[in-house]
Amino acid sequence: MRGTGVTHLAGWLFADLLLILVLVVLGGQTNRTPDVIADPTPTATATPTLTPSPTRSTPVPTPTPAPTPPAPVGMIPQSLDLPLLVDQSVADDLVNGNPARKAAAARRVNEAVDTALNGQQKRGALVFVWGTDGGCGGCAPTSNASSAFAKAAAEAIQQGGHRQLPADAGFYRGYLDLGPASGTLRMELFLYNS
Repeated sequence: MRGTGVTHLAGWLFADLLLILVLVVLGGQTNRTPDVIADPTPTATATPTLTPSPTRSTPVPTPTPAPTPPAPVGMIPQSLDLPLLVDQSVADDLVNGNPARKAAAARRVNEAVDTALNGQQKRGALVFVWGTDGGCGGCAPTSNASSAFAKAAAEAIQQGGHRQLPADAGFYRGYLDLGPASGTLRMELFLYNS
């Protein structure tokens, strides 16, 4: 019978704690009634009426509204996927050509970028260039040749002087793209929202 006394004591202890918890919660409620209660029946009071004396009216200046702050500049989370129409000869010349052929290939890449960006008004924030190249005409695409082609194309685009793609825009990086045929480029472009 000794165990039942301890059990009852524990039950009363938890009941008291629960009661204290309820009182704390109810006491913490912020719904208060106002201290002054208005009289529901208004009473009339006599007030003397004064005759107005002539006064001059002075114009009250109206405050100038504060200008609205500009919207914060950020990056649009959806990207534009722009195919750059070049061929295998551009890939070969851009990676392995002599300086004159590299410059001509870079011009062709930048012409393709201008065509892809036709009508785009917003500035680029982040640029990824995806390339596919086999390293030689007709070869199957390889990761080394594709990465080298994409990297060289990204450098050419960065130095191309495009209005929408300033040199300080994000990362110009080349990436391997194994989907399309060899000698193709694709640019993934994230834009600023303003």
